[in-house]
Amino acid sequence: MKDLILLLYICGFLKIILGIMHIPFVWKKLFKEWSKNIELVTYLNSRLINTLLWVVALLLLVIGMLFIIYGKQISDNSNNLLWFWLLIAVFWAWRALWQIFYFYKINIARSKIYLKLLTFSMVISFIFISFVAIKQIIGIIL
Repeated sequence: MKDLILLLYICGFLKIILGIMHIPFVWKKLFKEWSKNIELVTYLNSRLINTLLWVVALLLLVIGMLFIIYGKQISDNSNNLLWFWLLIAVFWAWRALWQIFYFYKINIARSKIYLKLLTFSMVISFIFISFVAIKQIIGIIL
């Protein structure tokens, strides 16, 4: 059980880091050409992109904090949160694959390291959350 809680804390920490990376002013620091590129789109589209960045950032920050604050309760098999774990695992698997096959086509020389780190963190999140889901399934079966 303690290893499960530790995995949840690690996942929570990774989510918080990803959330911080998606805050628009942090995003601009990570992607040096972001300000120039965002000026090329219409005002409405730039507002939409920034809104989506904030939504993703807040969602990741909240999920990360929930994993850290409620790790013990979440890891409890009696909560029967299998659907939640499977949904999150499937989401991160899809997101990691999307990251690999979609964004790596773009020539972003300075941001390749960032993209690799982001993809790595998503794959690690998928592995950890899949492990939690498997532990939940075993707990339900046994």
